[in-house]
Amino acid sequence: MPKMMATASISQPVETQPVESEVTFVELDDERLKALWSEALAALDNETFSKVAEDCELALVDQNSFKIVTHNVFFERDYNAVKTDLLSYIRKHSGHAHLNSEVNVLMAKVKKHAYTPSEKYEEMLQQNPQLGVFRKVFSDIDF
Repeated sequence: MPKMMATASISQPVETQPVESEVTFVELDDERLKALWSEALAALDNETFSKVAEDCELALVDQNSFKIVTHNVFFERDYNAVKTDLLSYIRKHSGHAHLNSEVNVLMAKVKKHAYTPSEKYEEMLQQNPQLGVFRKVFSDIDF
C-alpha cells in the first residue's frame, strides 16, 4: 500500500490569549534575595547542605546576579550539586529568569606559631622591643 501524506490547513485563525504568570517581575534587593534563599533552602531535600548554606552571606551584584560569600572551602562543591534546584526556585518566585550566582570562598588567615627558640624570641621581641636592650645588657643570659 502506498503511504499517504496527511495535510491540514487552518481556515480560521486561532486566537491565543496571554498566559498570566503567577509571579510578576519584582525588583530584587538583598532582603528579598535572602528571603527567597531561605525559602529555597527549606524546600530543598538536603538538610545538611541547608544548614551550611544558612551561614553564607548573600550580596546582590545586579538584577541578574548575586554572590555567595562563605568561609567553607567545601561549600562550592556541594553548592554545584544543588545549584540548579536552588536557582530555579529563586528564578521562579522572583520573576528573574536570567538570575545567576557565583561563589566566593574567603580563606581565613592562619596565625603562624613559633616553635623554635629563635622564632619564640623574635615573636617576643616584636611584642616588647625592650627585650633586645635587656639581652644586650645581660649578654650571658640565653633566651
